[in-house]
Amino acid sequence: MKTKTYKSFLSFSCISIVISILLFFSCNKDENQISPEQGTIQFSLLINESDALKSASLLSTNPASALIVSVENSSGIKIFTKKNIPLIRFGEEYITDPVSLETGEYNITDYMVIDKDGLVIYATPKEGSPNQGSVGDPLPVSFFVKSNKIQNVSPEVITSVNASPKDFGYETFSFDIVNTYEFLIGVFTYNDKNKAISLLGSTLTVSAGSDVLYSGTLNSVTNLVVIPSNKSEYKVTVRLNGYTTYEKTFTKIEFKAYTNPDGLPLVVMLAKSNIINTGLIFWNKLGSSDEIANSVVGTSGLLSGGSFIPGVFGNALCTSYDQDNPVKFIDSGIFSMQQGCIEFWGKLINVYPILTVGDPGFWYEFFLYKEGDGNAMGQSINANNGLSSGGVSSAVRNKGYNYLSSCGTQEYTWQIPLTDIYGSETELWHHYAVVWNSNGLQGIDNGNRRIVMFLDGIQNTAFWHTGYVGDYIPWEPADASLTLLNNNGPQGSMAIDNIKIWNYSKTDFSDRFVE
Repeated sequence: MKTKTYKSFLSFSCISIVISILLFFSCNKDENQISPEQGTIQFSLLINESDALKSASLLSTNPASALIVSVENSSGIKIFTKKNIPLIRFGEEYITDPVSLETGEYNITDYMVIDKDGLVIYATPKEGSPNQGSVGDPLPVSFFVKSNKIQNVSPEVITSVNASPKDFGYETFSFDIVNTYEFLIGVFTYNDKNKAISLLGSTLTVSAGSDVLYSGTLNSVTNLVVIPSNKSEYKVTVRLNGYTTYEKTFTKIEFKAYTNPDGLPLVVMLAKSNIINTGLIFWNKLGSSDEIANSVVGTSGLLSGGSFIPGVFGNALCTSYDQDNPVKFIDSGIFSMQQGCIEFWGKLINVYPILTVGDPGFWYEFFLYKEGDGNAMGQSINANNGLSSGGVSSAVRNKGYNYLSSCGTQEYTWQIPLTDIYGSETELWHHYAVVWNSNGLQGIDNGNRRIVMFLDGIQNTAFWHTGYVGDYIPWEPADASLTLLNNNGPQGSMAIDNIKIWNYSKTDFSDRFVE
């Protein structure tokens, strides 16, 4: 069947495919700057008030020429590094041309102002640097890009002339200005069933030798990607689970044909593959009511509330503090207590900043899998999960408590500020994973642990509690369900994106940025 689909695709009219793809691009390209999946920002120069007189004198003799800006998304993927963005002067104000970005949350990690000679004359101090107290919000500074909106982003800067870079948290104020290519790319597939092509989301890597120039996700739109233009060749790799991998190396001259402003978009066609993810037994993207009702792998869900916001991949399910458990997956077969792994992206939004025990107790549960009134497994963020673990914690128990293990980022206490767990990144997207094995996890405390937590790809479990140990009793296939998002707090929202369950004890999450 797979081979037949592939042959049918090859025999499909090339003219029809080309016309369809051009129509896709003509629609998307016209809307590229402000499309439903993109928004527009402008950077501007905001000088600290106490520095204003000194700065006014400096600008009169040495005008600002450009910004040097580094930005990464909420997953830590670099969108651009020390990008040179020209400043435009309007009277006494300086702004940049609009910059188009996909909707979502971002962090500014470098922000410097240079003059016409390339000297840094202003900068935003970084958190932890000696000058951090000179501005209200030191770097990293977060901002959110909204669709069909033009937003001004203005980190506060102070004069850096005659100052040490280390006073601002920078290693150096010198840098090489790297020219860049901007190119459009769209990923398509041909559906033999309805005889039509459609855009796909996927992951893109652009490399030159051993240097990775870009690594990130592509949405199912025409994507704008920025990479350095100083390489002799470019290797483009596009991957999507269930599809053949696209891999092609272009010379500099060949690749330039796809770059803005006059180049054509790079069209990538992917065909269905017979290869699937071994061990992946459940996967739901959680980006819409249709996606929840149609899991990519495994049982489908029942949606009863919540809303959708921009996620790590497309959209994500979100619920407020008064709308708990908006989705349920009913199936006893998606978990085995013998061994497995569940991973997902989660986010806390304006929740109460302190986790507490007692009445009332404030805690946040991303998922709970429960069979009847006995066997259960869950993952939450709390001061005490009831089994002596706190912080980001998880537990698994057999019916009758005769087999129980719990772990957390710290031991339980009466109160835990969220900043103790996440630092300043309490409202960013984070990747969570719970891994378990009833026979012990290899490589974790000499195999003496049965359960472990990973946060953002790093094993961060600091405390384990095990009690009532007895023989392993298999879970009974009755009344089992997986529910998501229980906000047991007085305010705010929780969001979850791209949940996957594996039938083995997966501990490598370097692929977490791949949908």
